[in-house]
Amino acid sequence: TVKKERKGVTDEEILRAKEFPLEELYQGTLRKNGNHLTGLCPFHEEKTPSFVIYEDQNRFHCFGACNRGGDAIDFVMRRDNCDMNEAVKGLV
Repeated sequence: TVKKERKGVTDEEILRAKEFPLEELYQGTLRKNGNHLTGLCPFHEEKTPSFVIYEDQNRFHCFGACNRGGDAIDFVMRRDNCDMNEAVKGLV
């Protein structure tokens, strides 16, 4: 298998990082609702939960003010204000 390297991280590392469970990255209380978890969005102030983690896809989306979504890499990039390379390295 040939490992491609992109911005200092391999395709294999990117795939592993995307599989990191989002609920382990979230700080706060999540409520189970069917096949997803809901909570307050960590990216903006809110009083009513609009943040959803889809467990079966390991993806998130905010239906509130920021309208952000993505995978574990996107979450870490947004939370830590870092680039993809740094986010992947932090997850694997």
